[in-house]
Amino acid sequence: MSGGYGDIPWDDIYAAGEHRDNWDRAEPAPELIELIEARGWPHGARALDLGCGTGSDARYLADNGFAVTGVDISERAIREAVERTSADSSIEWVRADACDLPLDDASQDLVVDGACLHHFTREQWDDYAREVARVLVPRGVLFVRGVSVKHRSDNVLRREWIERVFGSGDFRVESMRDFTLIGAGDREAPGLRAILVRT
Repeated sequence: MSGGYGDIPWDDIYAAGEHRDNWDRAEPAPELIELIEARGWPHGARALDLGCGTGSDARYLADNGFAVTGVDISERAIREAVERTSADSSIEWVRADACDLPLDDASQDLVVDGACLHHFTREQWDDYAREVARVLVPRGVLFVRGVSVKHRSDNVLRREWIERVFGSGDFRVESMRDFTLIGAGDREAPGLRAILVRT
């Protein structure tokens, strides 16, 4: 099955090993480590790694006391995440669409998006925001980051889109800033990161 956002065939990309040359990293994202260390989350907080890929961020969250669900649209990514995770891990790996999550309402304290949303068209952002709002608890956090310049498509993280989609209603923008997104082989790309709080 080849599925993807913006007609990107994610299973084919993983099958060809392109992820290893572009975004896949064995270690968690430095900006995620910074967020977790700064906020002091309680042990057992529930976290969703949305667009988890091969799972380095999900494994970091689990190692730091979170109850973690890793979700990706690519069956191959999920399979590789399972292979890279120790057998005694409690991470739940799920193949699903970010706009149609098989999770209960208000079931997550934290949603981490390490480069999923930047593949969505502007039209898909509203569906994404509604679905993430549905699964987050009140005052839960969505931590989104991704590239802010064209790469595979015209879809990128844009300040004006974040402000328009997440700046009122179900979310408030706590912070938004430019940063350097680090990919495989320490590749760098201009990025944008935002902390969005569920109202």
